[in-house]
Amino acid sequence: MNKLRQILVDYLNITGISTSNAEKGARVIGLASHLLGDSFAHRTMVPKDDTLVSSDLFSKDMWETFNWKKIHFVIETRDLKFFDLATTNYEDNVSFYNQRYMVTRTSVGNLLSMYGSDQAFSARSIYGVSYDMKLNNLKAYGESNGCVNDGLEAISTDVYRVNRNHREPSKYIFGNEDDFLQYSYFVC
Repeated sequence: MNKLRQILVDYLNITGISTSNAEKGARVIGLASHLLGDSFAHRTMVPKDDTLVSSDLFSKDMWETFNWKKIHFVIETRDLKFFDLATTNYEDNVSFYNQRYMVTRTSVGNLLSMYGSDQAFSARSIYGVSYDMKLNNLKAYGESNGCVNDGLEAISTDVYRVNRNHREPSKYIFGNEDDFLQYSYFVC
């Protein structure tokens, strides 16, 4: 969060960008809207009962790896591109797990509506909780940022995955953004 905050501060202080609070607020909401959309596009967990991605798209070894991770609920939509599938157009395809797009549209709409009417933000009011998709460890992320008892458990995994460097097991990476080929996942 501190790194993201510094990126945002640096962005808002670029010479030539208006320094008005209204413009800065609009830029922050624009970034928040993008991140909200990305959370569903890239970080939605592949459902355990998924039937959209089947064994005929994989080599035998890749299918066994994918299926184990899917069953243990530790694979995100963004990981699909690393399994040598016949097509890699999953993350940004609004037809693939279409509910991701529908929830994104609603969530971004909620965010913009609250911003436009000067309402207080809450994770529950932005995300909503009336769908079956899960996001990796959203409840714990929310709690670490002050969203306690906000209903996020309904759309959060109750176990979560973090990256672990399997080439050097003593190095644990918790950024969750490193190359899938260099890092494997484990359930905490």
